[in-house]
Amino acid sequence: MVKERGVTDKEAGLSMRSWGWTAYKKRDAVICPKCGHIVLPSGPAGTFDFPNVGIQVFNVDSWKAETIFIDVEVKAGTTSFAFGEFDADKRAWAISTPERPKYIWLCMGRSLRDKKKPRKTYLIPLYIFYGLEKEFVRKSLPYKCDDITPYELEWLGNSLWKLYDGFIEGMINA
Repeated sequence: MVKERGVTDKEAGLSMRSWGWTAYKKRDAVICPKCGHIVLPSGPAGTFDFPNVGIQVFNVDSWKAETIFIDVEVKAGTTSFAFGEFDADKRAWAISTPERPKYIWLCMGRSLRDKKKPRKTYLIPLYIFYGLEKEFVRKSLPYKCDDITPYELEWLGNSLWKLYDGFIEGMINA
């Protein structure tokens, strides 16, 4: 299992930036240096971990580079991922900001070297996640799920994952 969600957040940010994307994490909470209490930054409740991730794409029609923006929420699980972990605030925020495609960076498994359930990471379009939630009788996404295999990332080492082939084309054509 990923022991700390912070590891998954770090890997997501480092990987996206290594792909040439502008991806900066929205802080969920910080400790006030003066009083020592946890302070929540201002902003709408439920904002994804990486809002406004910028992806440079080349538009063949205009022969110019354009930036497409997406929102990415980072989640982690062990042998499964409970659909309820994607809470009501996140769902409401996703609905209230339909102008950008939404994705879930999902990490499941124990560790990279585990023989039974090695850690795997996926970048899943939110609409696919919602479809699986409706389709499955169970309340969680299982570790072994053929429906998310096309969205699996490849481990490169040094906290980096490789994006699956066809991501940009799939995003543009969706």
